[in-house]
Amino acid sequence: MRSIILLSPRSDEEKHIIDQWKDRSVYCRVVSEGRLTLKTEKGHLFIDFGDSEDMYAEYEDDALDFNIRDYYLYPISCSDLDFLKDFLRNTDFAEGSKLDNDFGWIADAKEIISNDEFFKPC
Repeated sequence: MRSIILLSPRSDEEKHIIDQWKDRSVYCRVVSEGRLTLKTEKGHLFIDFGDSEDMYAEYEDDALDFNIRDYYLYPISCSDLDFLKDFLRNTDFAEGSKLDNDFGWIADAKEIISNDEFFKPC
């Protein structure tokens, strides 16, 4: 299972994602409170949403060049790296969104998703 974190300026990013994926040939549902699930023949993906408060503690504010509290945090776990890449490359995230690859790399979502280095551990 591979995990990353979407940092979005939108408090309802999960609804925006559902709107984009609900008519594609994937299973796209909120299956439990605070968790969106997408499934395809390649694998499955979970996006957790809701309270980000506990997650802010994971970030050292002085190490970031932005204010983490300006963002809502959405942990994403995926069973298949290729499906994760497809999802990220085919989802229109809110302007200003960032991705954290969980290995110390946080960058603008639109710039990073085309860079395969983002998906490799440090």
